Amino acid sequence: MKLPSRLVTSLGLVIAGINLAGTAQAVTWTDNVYNATFNNSKIVSIDNNHQAVGSATGANYDFFAIYDINSGGATALPPLFTSSAGLPGACSGGAISNGSLTTAVIIGSCEDSNSVPQGVVWAASNLAAAPVQLLPLPILAGLRLVPDVQTEAAAVNLAGVVTGVSISPNGETTPVVWTSTGTANSLLPPLLGSVTNCSPADISDAATPSIIGNCPAGAGGAGKNQAVLWSSASAGYSVLTVPPGASYCVASEINLSGQILGTCYYNGGGSGTPDTYKTVRWAAGGSSAPIVLQTINGSTSLRNSGIAMNASGQIAGNRLKSGGFTTPYYWDPATGTNGTPIPLLPGSSKATAKAISDNGVVVGCGEVAGASEAFVYHSSGGALVAITSLASGGNDCADAISPNGAYTAGISEDPSISQQDDGVITPTP
Repeated sequence: MKLPSRLVTSLGLVIAGINLAGTAQAVTWTDNVYNATFNNSKIVSIDNNHQAVGSATGANYDFFAIYDINSGGATALPPLFTSSAGLPGACSGGAISNGSLTTAVIIGSCEDSNSVPQGVVWAASNLAAAPVQLLPLPILAGLRLVPDVQTEAAAVNLAGVVTGVSISPNGETTPVVWTSTGTANSLLPPLLGSVTNCSPADISDAATPSIIGNCPAGAGGAGKNQAVLWSSASAGYSVLTVPPGASYCVASEINLSGQILGTCYYNGGGSGTPDTYKTVRWAAGGSSAPIVLQTINGSTSLRNSGIAMNASGQIAGNRLKSGGFTTPYYWDPATGTNGTPIPLLPGSSKATAKAISDNGVVVGCGEVAGASEAFVYHSSGGALVAITSLASGGNDCADAISPNGAYTAGISEDPSISQQDDGVITPTP
């Protein structure tokens, strides 16, 4: 499971559209993770066993990482540092590996005694234990004259291997993987290359995991990004092939099969259209040009970006259409270069996809009558289901779905406390 990449951000797209499929009867959230110690909460990641993680603010506006598995309220995870007055350092939960109740690993961030955020790991098997700090690279590692001072976790795989960055005192990043005890090991460059300011984006669940990320193109690269692949934690990276006509690409996700999701950017040279970006998927290894999403519902799409990919390589994403609106789409590259538009909720003109499960269910939210409303879209059959907010007329959004598609999670306005947001979960409708 991965956190949002340091380079890959939401596109903020929106667009007018037509509801092409029937909308099933709306459902509501069944598990509100609120408890009396939280003012606001949200869930950002959930696994096949209903284990969910996220973040919450407390009554004193302190910040917690939270864990939830049963109805009745989430649990605040222990901080990395507690002051002499008993006040916890701020923490946030980022992702949970798709393991069992005894093997799942939670990654996130917690402040240390200097109020500097550090990458951390909690074990689902011992939620009362303080997190393991993901340590920065020490002095002399990679010829460092001073030790690094900060870390950020980017992704964790099924085996609990965590990748991310170690950050120097002047802000330079080095891509790393950590041991189970939190010791950092630098990922390697190719011969005569560099990994300075490279950032991992995701790690695969393979027995020998591959890691994908992004690196500066370096001298002569004109500030461009390079999408890269480390075939193992001990191999130098290779640069993923850029499709014809593209200026550069950004890698964002890798699955068990080694398929890689990314977005490629086109500068409009020659007769091309400037400011164009398209979803791509590389085959395992990334040595050949990726397949590129060209059309949605048969019409040319110049600006689209994949948000998530499942184990089969199916992709959920968002596109910018004429009029300036964003709408979501579903794409299975195995069928070609044409995507399927995800229908909009009745009364909506814009929406965004957030995640996709291994059985092809896409979740997200759209704007309806000025409020955000969560949706679930079944790519097999085309059914669209709305999930209504806990508060009548309030906002909600589905931000995550378990890999097996059993559970959907997100955020909703509280039904009784004005303008309070609660993390929520429901069996996927």
